[in-house]
Amino acid sequence: MLYSFAILLVLSLAAVLLFGHSNYSKGSGNLQSKLDAFMEKKEDFSGVVLIAKDGNILMEKGYGMANKEEGLTNQQDTKFRIASITKTFTATAIMQLEEKGLLSVQDPLSKFYPDLPNSDSITLHHLLSHSSGYVEYLSKGFEFDHEYTKEQLVDLFKDEPLNFTPGKKFSYSNSGFLLLGMVIEKVSGQSFEDYIAENIFKPAGMTHSSFDVENPQELATGYVKGEPGPKVDPSIAFAAGDIISTAQDVYLYDQALKSNKLLKSETQNKMYTVYSSSFPYQYGYGWYVFETFGHRNISHSGGYPNGFRNYLTRYIDDDLTIIVLSNQMETNSKALTRELASIVFGKGIWFWQKSL
Repeated sequence: MLYSFAILLVLSLAAVLLFGHSNYSKGSGNLQSKLDAFMEKKEDFSGVVLIAKDGNILMEKGYGMANKEEGLTNQQDTKFRIASITKTFTATAIMQLEEKGLLSVQDPLSKFYPDLPNSDSITLHHLLSHSSGYVEYLSKGFEFDHEYTKEQLVDLFKDEPLNFTPGKKFSYSNSGFLLLGMVIEKVSGQSFEDYIAENIFKPAGMTHSSFDVENPQELATGYVKGEPGPKVDPSIAFAAGDIISTAQDVYLYDQALKSNKLLKSETQNKMYTVYSSSFPYQYGYGWYVFETFGHRNISHSGGYPNGFRNYLTRYIDDDLTIIVLSNQMETNSKALTRELASIVFGKGIWFWQKSL
């Protein structure tokens, strides 16, 4: 009996060490209070969190300062640079154009930009799934505070040898999504910004989303180690990461996808299929595809070098959406969304589940 008690004690201690906040995952009180209690303990978090289940918002709250210098706190309507979450919008736009018969994901890039080196061997499929082999233009030595045209950004990588044969590997590429934005412009006859505003923002009801802000105080200031982040010119991001939005608007976008308002369900299934991978990452068209806690989810991170760290995830079969927008560079938004999901599911979280 003493031996059995010792084993039980060891297992209990292991659970405390390996699992995060199991005291929140189980116990008394409603789910909203558990989520709020967990976030209140994150005293160093700065940003906005939105959690929705079955079409009902469980939590939508701002934390910390949007602008320390002006004394402005993060509120539900605070705007953030959502950075690479923009890639999901770019992918959605490409799939919309395919639905309209204006392009195919199997089209070679040469159909739209024949003068680009390697464009005959690289398809839109490769660009969407980060499997083109293009060199990353946001590489070491890149001048983030410099204003660029799209053409100047393309010049930074177009003549470089491919990193690998297209379709053979996964390698995250802002270069690929820059080109996808240019394809959208070529096919639609609109600027990328106007296309997204008309075909995604408007039908989704995203009235607080844009590519620029008239009033700078509407936009949270990014912080790096407690200080305002370095200057970053928005021209560096384009279709790879230039959208400004709020947590509520990102949720409206998520729901517009879920309700097939932006794309047909069969098109979304195509977008959420894994085409390229490199452990622990699996990527479809503009979305990471994971299975966490045994639950299938689509996700995307968004980091901006002047202090924004964001994460959007939807557990598809559970109708659970978690959005974390943070204006603090040190925030691990992915880990935070995983911790919040573990509370909703009532499951402890292994340390490796926070990052994989």
